[in-house]
Amino acid sequence: MVYRSFYIRIIILGLIMLGTAYLIAWIGFKSEYIHTVIFLHILLALEFIWLVTLVNKTNRMLDRFFSSVHETGTSIGFENLPDDSSFKKLSGKLNGITEIIRASRIEKENEHHYLKYLVEHLKTGIITIENDRIDLINNAGLELLGSKKLKKTEDLKQFGKKFFDTILNIRAGDNRLTQAIVNKEIVDFTIRASEFVLLKRKIKLISFQDIHKELDQKEIDAWQKVIKVLAHEILSSISPIHSLSSHLNELLKKDPEKYITDTKEGLEIIHQRSNGLMGFVSIYRELSDLPKPVLNKNSINGIIKEIAVLCESEFNLTSILEIQYLKEDINIISDKNLVIQSSLNIIRNAIQAVQNISDPKIIIQGLKINNKVTIKFIDNGTGIEKEDMSNIFIPFFTTKKSGSGIGLTIAKQLITSQGGLLEVQSEKNNLPAGKAGGTTVLIKFESTSTP
Repeated sequence: MVYRSFYIRIIILGLIMLGTAYLIAWIGFKSEYIHTVIFLHILLALEFIWLVTLVNKTNRMLDRFFSSVHETGTSIGFENLPDDSSFKKLSGKLNGITEIIRASRIEKENEHHYLKYLVEHLKTGIITIENDRIDLINNAGLELLGSKKLKKTEDLKQFGKKFFDTILNIRAGDNRLTQAIVNKEIVDFTIRASEFVLLKRKIKLISFQDIHKELDQKEIDAWQKVIKVLAHEILSSISPIHSLSSHLNELLKKDPEKYITDTKEGLEIIHQRSNGLMGFVSIYRELSDLPKPVLNKNSINGIIKEIAVLCESEFNLTSILEIQYLKEDINIISDKNLVIQSSLNIIRNAIQAVQNISDPKIIIQGLKINNKVTIKFIDNGTGIEKEDMSNIFIPFFTTKKSGSGIGLTIAKQLITSQGGLLEVQSEKNNLPAGKAGGTTVLIKFESTSTP
């Protein structure tokens, strides 16, 4: 309605000016109407001034409106117009739009300040990178790196090649451990990356955290658990030897000839326990002297096929084994032999877990989720107690009557040494005999390409 009213006024004013010009043309050549002609010329000039004023007034209002939209923090309004102004409705609408834009801008600014304070409050370092430019790094990030200002990715080279390469090459969704040289000291960081698009700009968001203290504590905890297990195993072998040797020594002091048979039997027991202790030490040496991986490009379906063949020939699992290959084969960078060795350790555990199950099943499945390729081992066996889950990778820890307790430990070390991950999910169900929750073991690698 506002624009229609303005449009009608312009048309009426144009018609009046046209009519005035027509009258001037009609009587302009008649001398007796000279005063009328002069009056009409003055009237036409006034009509033209009125038109210019009308248009300029509208332009000024629009100029003020667009200035209020363009300039931040402006308080331009249209309240000072007279009540009888024909532009009252237009000014009201412009004021309404200005207030909406101003409120929206204030809300956005509040959100910006909120997020800024939130990022600065975090103890985790945050870096955003666009192309080779560092858009943002929070105070925590600067403190962790011991720096005052970072503008380009090249500036990250001062913290060491390892840290620089990790930041440059880490992909969205990845988690990595790396080291940086900060104030001439080596600092361990865990780094996570994600990517997003903002106004057609592709931005990489990287978070990093100093985990040196956490690693030290984890290392201490791990050593304490290992020492506890070692002490238990060694004492289990040495205590009988010590007791028996003391007893035999007393017997020989009393009458060597009378207790010669007992002494032979005792020495045989000592010999057996010594062999057990030597076997334990050999297993420990095996655990601490694992082969280094030789990395090559390997087909994931090819690896699964070899595992399946070995399972059928070595364990005769044809009736309970199910193989599910990837629909589209994918390559991974790995040591194929070590992956297979780890997989056989997992299968051995699965076989023991399903021994007393009425309908045993072991599944080997190939999966691809995002950039991760997974070999998944599923059994419907007895499962693992929740309180034991935190101990399953500790050397020599076992809940079985027989077994060394290093199968999963070796498997995890072999996979981790190739840049992979080994995860275990299990549920111990209190179900009737022959029923159980089962265990799932996942070996994960980064995918490279299709063969």
